[in-house]
Amino acid sequence: MSRPPLPDLFSEKKELRQTLLFQRKRLSLERRNAKSREIGNRLFEMISFNQAKTIQFYLAMPDEVQTFAMIQHAQMVNKKIAAPVIRKETDRLSFFHLTETDPISIGRYGIQEPPSDRLREIFPQEIDLWILPGVAFDRNGNRLGLGGGYYDRILENVTALRIGLAFAFQIVDSVPAAITDRRVDQIITETETIVCHK
Repeated sequence: MSRPPLPDLFSEKKELRQTLLFQRKRLSLERRNAKSREIGNRLFEMISFNQAKTIQFYLAMPDEVQTFAMIQHAQMVNKKIAAPVIRKETDRLSFFHLTETDPISIGRYGIQEPPSDRLREIFPQEIDLWILPGVAFDRNGNRLGLGGGYYDRILENVTALRIGLAFAFQIVDSVPAAITDRRVDQIITETETIVCHK
């Protein structure tokens, strides 16, 4: 009797993504904001945050770990914020200097973006610390995103520290990963800061 075929990587990622996105959407606004504050407090205590001059922050969607209060705090302590924009002409991420007075609008895929036409571009090599979103993470630093691969393509040639932000339930035993998927170095949840095993 032959064995049933093993699920392929795409199917494994899709199933895990659907499960975690469902759990994330069930989190109440009050609990999401409280957990995000705890995560932000942990981030602000880190040496890597305090030493960094230019920090890449993702602009959170409603069900993600919320970053806007973190960005405001970072700006108050004189950090330069690099905010991501998906460039229509290249379908790749670019990063722009976000200041306290810059408006935010909805860009591609419903993701919030700064006004890239009037801001200075920041190149990936200028960024000292990467604050990254994710749907799921494991303790080896494997990260599951929404499936577009935008950060994976950028991080291929980046050496600065990468920190993923997640709610505690988004930490799983194992994230299925392809050779092109880029790991994070640390993960911050509302309950712990994880230094990832390589």
